[in-house]
Amino acid sequence: MKILLSTLIILSLMVGNTFAAAHHGDALQLKGNIHQPYIVQPGDTLSDIAHHLFRNPEQWLNIWEHNLSITNPDLIYPGNKIWFNPQQKKHGGLRITRSHPEIHILPVQRGDPKMDHSLMLSILQRHDLIAASAEVGIGRIIDAPDGRLNFGAGDPIYVRLDQTANVGDRFDIFRNAATITPPGADHPIGLLIAHVGQLKIESKAEDGLYRATITRAFEEITRGDHLKPAQRINPHITPMPPSHAMHGQIIHIRNAASEAGQHQVVAIDLGTKDGVTQGTLLTVRKKGRIITDKTTDQPVQLPSENIATLLVINPQPIGSLALVTQSTTAINLGDQVIGTPTNK
Repeated sequence: MKILLSTLIILSLMVGNTFAAAHHGDALQLKGNIHQPYIVQPGDTLSDIAHHLFRNPEQWLNIWEHNLSITNPDLIYPGNKIWFNPQQKKHGGLRITRSHPEIHILPVQRGDPKMDHSLMLSILQRHDLIAASAEVGIGRIIDAPDGRLNFGAGDPIYVRLDQTANVGDRFDIFRNAATITPPGADHPIGLLIAHVGQLKIESKAEDGLYRATITRAFEEITRGDHLKPAQRINPHITPMPPSHAMHGQIIHIRNAASEAGQHQVVAIDLGTKDGVTQGTLLTVRKKGRIITDKTTDQPVQLPSENIATLLVINPQPIGSLALVTQSTTAINLGDQVIGTPTNK
């Protein structure tokens, strides 16, 4: 028992001396000319502040213990005050204060939705929405010098164009993927097409043909694939709320799927005629189910709920392609699409 007690006393003295030495060492590292209070900046952590003031991030606990207004060390906010007293270096440079509740009025800091620009570039390169009248494009692939059936990047080919082209002109190679017609409508709003590659004109040949080289291939390219002028792609789309209220619906899900989720492409029946532009942010709202009240045995319409956010990536006059940037449940054909302007 005596041996155990002696051991505990020795350990206590060792820990106490070590702790005191550590505090003494840290006190010597306190930077001079400290302006107080330190105002917490966006992105600050107690460890960062401790490193800045003590050259030792592990002093964050010392800061927390002596600033009673900080109730959670993981939750400090821009505008919080942290007090120090440079004249009390021997005590760690901290001044104990009893903080009183304060109200800080700060500008609202809005974070734009984080966009994966590589994903955006891939989607814009591979998909497009064109008018139904542009189904055949302005030309097509005819053949290749060696007579092969399928082509890839770097292959020379012959193409026929319905308009004059210059050496160096680039054209998207596409196939029709789907005709998009809103439910109950008599006419399609356009054609969803899939880009399979891109080519560059090398020279003009005889009989209206051109020599070209395939510069990019997303999949096998073949005779008869259609051509259209290459689109200019800007993957750095700026998300923005609509300028006025909008109401539409989901009218198509890529690959004729029955439902869509995050990072999938959908078509909506809102277009430039409705005020939609590239980057417009819209909300998908799912209508609530009708259930039977177990008490009254009467039907009850459950409320509609917002389930997803859309970013318009390709607006056309009477419809648009949009990317699902966030979703909490499956999106289905016919789900409501609403646009809510920001209050000014």
